[in-house]
Amino acid sequence: MSDNPAAPASPFADLIAGIRGWLGKQIDQLLPYPLMTRQIPPASMTDEQLHEAIYRVGAELVDNISVHVLMPTYANNEINPDPRFPRGMPTTVRDHTLTMFTSAHDSFGLSVIGLGKHATAAALGPISNIAETLTLTRWLLEHPSEADRQGRAFRLMAESAVLMERNLHAMAQQDQVTIASTPPSASQRAAQFLSGSDGYFLYALTSAGGVHPAAQRAVLFYGNPSTRIMDFDFKGMHVVRAFWITRSIELHLELCRIVVPVLGWQRWEPALDKLARKLRPLAEETQRRFAQPHLQAWKLRVASGRAPDIV
Repeated sequence: MSDNPAAPASPFADLIAGIRGWLGKQIDQLLPYPLMTRQIPPASMTDEQLHEAIYRVGAELVDNISVHVLMPTYANNEINPDPRFPRGMPTTVRDHTLTMFTSAHDSFGLSVIGLGKHATAAALGPISNIAETLTLTRWLLEHPSEADRQGRAFRLMAESAVLMERNLHAMAQQDQVTIASTPPSASQRAAQFLSGSDGYFLYALTSAGGVHPAAQRAVLFYGNPSTRIMDFDFKGMHVVRAFWITRSIELHLELCRIVVPVLGWQRWEPALDKLARKLRPLAEETQRRFAQPHLQAWKLRVASGRAPDIV
């Protein structure tokens, strides 16, 4: 982590340094990363090597944010609850942004480490949580006006604590802030705020396959569309695992960039850019390999005269 800025001094510096060393060892033990693998172009990697390389990018982002950003932030007591609302909930735009990001980062770690160890459809749930947090954060910060943002922060509190809404209205009146209307539904936010043409499709897949216990989960994650066989190879499926780790990283990097100016983490932008550059060629190769069985299934359906499956 020599490329990372030093963590700010705090009374917990020794503890943070100890956890930093421990976390680095856990990542190294989980999936050793030979120097030779780092020097292979993505197109020449085996599926296992490609999965390993993408996992390493995700693990580095987990380590960077957990140890170098979030731990010092909380150690410095950078959450400032409003004394007018003594119920332990975030009240400011910044505190809402920080707590939502922390929860999403926890989900990110689960998805990366889980898919690093084995093929698990359960990882789609945490990825869906990152996507939903990204869209809710975009909604919170959509307008540059601090009054508008605070009105939306109050609305998030009201959604979580209906019985406390009277307190919130009193606070809003004192601050001359209008509490915002209820935010759009998760699916509406996905259509509006997830970047790229496949943003809503990604949300639909992770929601159907990762959140709800239904038949879609096994088909979406373990199914091979060209053979129409479900492959429960928990220690294999390296391309599928690499693909979903990639999507998790891309979503989390996007969330990181949104919260950086709000949380004052601008000095971390070069580290995020470096990880994005490292991920790009690996992601392109993973997308190509992941699409192959889907394209093959499409060709087989067309050749047989049947209508291609939607998914």
